[in-house]
Amino acid sequence: MTQPAAAAQSRIGAFFFSEGSCTSLVVFRVGFAMWSLWYWSVRLPHVWELFCRPVLRPSVRVAGLLGTAPPPVWLIQALIIGVLGLLLGFAASRRPRLFHLLLLLPVSILAILQGRNSGAYSDLALIVWWLLLLAPYARIQSEDGTLCLGPITGKRLLALQWSSVYLIAVPAKLLDGGGWLNGRGLWRALHSEHTGQFLLSAWVDLPLWLCRIASCSTLAAELFVGIAIWFPRTRKAALVVCILLHLGMALSLRITPLFHTLMLLHLVLFVTDREWARAGLGQSAS
Repeated sequence: MTQPAAAAQSRIGAFFFSEGSCTSLVVFRVGFAMWSLWYWSVRLPHVWELFCRPVLRPSVRVAGLLGTAPPPVWLIQALIIGVLGLLLGFAASRRPRLFHLLLLLPVSILAILQGRNSGAYSDLALIVWWLLLLAPYARIQSEDGTLCLGPITGKRLLALQWSSVYLIAVPAKLLDGGGWLNGRGLWRALHSEHTGQFLLSAWVDLPLWLCRIASCSTLAAELFVGIAIWFPRTRKAALVVCILLHLGMALSLRITPLFHTLMLLHLVLFVTDREWARAGLGQSAS
């Protein structure tokens, strides 16, 4: 093996398989459990509309495995209530691995039954549940006060999945013919009764030329966030841009806050040990 190839192999191995503190993952795990409680709580009163209407059956991903009849309402309600209870254990128990394993089956079943009506952020959350299997379940600090360490494989995969959302969004918007470069796609979204005319977009009528600037700025911001977040020198700028990007969307488009919250929650994966120590969580690694 040549020296450059060996060096590249070493860097890749260190990137995925080295050890690091568990602080970011513990914070993310608890935050994700709280987000999931919110997600499933708001769905519980709407079980029939989301899961059981016969008209929704063609949109379900594996309808062939389930037959033609929709599932009974009581079954979905029982599954969601069970998930809510398990989520509390996943967030607060000293044995999150057990609750995680118990959650995987009902969460996956509900995701399948919900089908295309769940939104892309639901697919993201389902992948998070499976990637978290590769993350350590340790606490932030052990009983003697030392910082808990574990493999960073799960953390890397979670972070890569998150950044890929922004990197894939840019070519997807450019290639779908929706008019992102000329601003017409954003103009239509802001003026639509379904997605726009909300808070800022209801008060301020942006002209097409300003929509063109905002549209190109959004594409640049998404590309910048997806790449710059991985480099220490540009990470803080990427964090700020990401927050402003989602704040702008939340204040002008009718997009569920569940999406913005889930995306912003992933930012804790990029917080360093020293920064956590300054916030009073754990201690900086020596």
